Amino acid sequence: MKHLVVQVSISAPNDKLSTLVEPNVPSVSERIKCIRALNEEGIYTIVRLQPLFIPWIPEIVEGLFELVSGEFLKCCQEQYR
Repeated sequence: MKHLVVQVSISAPNDKLSTLVEPNVPSVSERIKCIRALNEEGIYTIVRLQPLFIPWIPEIVEGLFELVSGEFLKCCQEQYR
């Protein structure tokens, strides 16, 4: 599986906003559970923030980054506060 990469797109920082923007798709929390499960199996996973809604950037930095980040993004998170 070294050539397998899974990309998951997220457009909103939480389930409530995600439901407004993307009805009838898995919630943000369900996608994060999927990302964690794939990671535990050693599958390289990319989280894509698309489309990026500028008014939600503070919520994305404060909430969503924390949910999906490893040590790498934690250092980047400090730059955008």
